[in-house]
Amino acid sequence: MSFSLCHQAEGERLYGEGEGRYIQTSLGDGAKSTSKVDGNFRKNQLQSTLKTFQQALATAKTHHNRVEQVNILKRIGLIHCSLGEYAWGIKCLEQALRIAGAIANPTSTGVILNYLGAAYRQTGQEGRALRVYLQALTIFKKLGNKTVVARIYKSLGEAESALLACRQALQTFQDLGHLPDGEGAALHNIGEVYLQLGRPRQAIALFKQALFIRQKIRQYNSEAATLESIGTAYVQLNQELRALEFYQRALKIRQDVGMLPHSLARNLNYIGAVYYKLGNYSLAIHYHLKAVAILQACDRTSSNTIFLWDTGNSEKLLHYLVSVYESLGLHERGVKCYHQALDIVRTFGINASEEAIWNYFDQEHL
Repeated sequence: MSFSLCHQAEGERLYGEGEGRYIQTSLGDGAKSTSKVDGNFRKNQLQSTLKTFQQALATAKTHHNRVEQVNILKRIGLIHCSLGEYAWGIKCLEQALRIAGAIANPTSTGVILNYLGAAYRQTGQEGRALRVYLQALTIFKKLGNKTVVARIYKSLGEAESALLACRQALQTFQDLGHLPDGEGAALHNIGEVYLQLGRPRQAIALFKQALFIRQKIRQYNSEAATLESIGTAYVQLNQELRALEFYQRALKIRQDVGMLPHSLARNLNYIGAVYYKLGNYSLAIHYHLKAVAILQACDRTSSNTIFLWDTGNSEKLLHYLVSVYESLGLHERGVKCYHQALDIVRTFGINASEEAIWNYFDQEHL
């Protein structure tokens, strides 16, 4: 069993458009909102995963594999934090940080520092959080990764600094001129900052500039991510039909190109969430169950970004849709939809037909 990861790829997952959202929220409100649905269920799942990683850590120590130790300790730390065991989580992350420093891997060190900052803030240690965030900023500034710098500023809640860093990144990419998607990535990230600030119209303007660049250079994965972000901006504006248009365009690209399953599943869940907001519950849950079927078919290993989800149990996979609703500001609807979808799965199975789902709501209404 191997848990080693490419640190550069890991950084891209954590800080790229959309693909790192699960881990980014594992120390924050996302984990809390999910636990509201079924706390004991999730707790048992996390504890089971924790035992697997503890066994893997013992093996890595036996073989004196420090790279493996860093990766596994980091994940053990995140699980403890997700369980609310922050003292243990911080201890594991600090141990991972020491080993990462010893093997001189700056990217891994920066990522762990960012996790520690989140853990310190959760335990009210704002001073320590600020120190480690600043250390992470120093590392990523030296690495020249201004996109990551902007995202760390967002973690600190410094919106203006985040905008400044994003704009500096945009200027750098425009000056260099030869990086294929540098300018598109910078424009997209500025749009994400505006979206976080609750300024969706400004976000859409920037997303559309990024979209033009990404379509021109045929960066299909990035194009789909930007289309998805535009859809989310329209959800903020309560323009659900426009949101559906962009979510559907992103979905078509992902289906045609054959992208990562969890990206496709997330896209389907966003579509389902919009239909649910529109009051079309049967069609919404139809899309959600399609997403669950995709996730269930995946070969999940412990090195996967969303390794905590067990594909062997559809009920666990349904938790994923709650975090999607949360990201759209629809938490209460998400919890209600979760319970309805769970009831349908228990009654008709994971591959319930549209007719079966429709009949469920028809009977419920009667």
